[in-house]
Amino acid sequence: MIKKLKEAEEHTQVLQGGIDRISGRMLTDLDDFYPPWFGPIDAAVPLRESQMFAIYHLLHCFRRDSHKIDNYLKILRCRMIHANNC
Repeated sequence: MIKKLKEAEEHTQVLQGGIDRISGRMLTDLDDFYPPWFGPIDAAVPLRESQMFAIYHLLHCFRRDSHKIDNYLKILRCRMIHANNC
């Protein structure tokens, strides 16, 4: 589970970088309004099965949503670079 959390953190950072690059082109006065990422939860605390399932479900939803964001950023970048000829 810790491996999946670390993968989610890395993917979040990649998406954050893409959003920052695109927003830098579109809005020059955009402030950093993203909530801070405090890293994965403390793995030393034993989790019950229901808590582990809830975390697994949350990671599944996050992965699905992050893929949607990634696709949106690719389309937006293509439209910006190729003038809507994607």
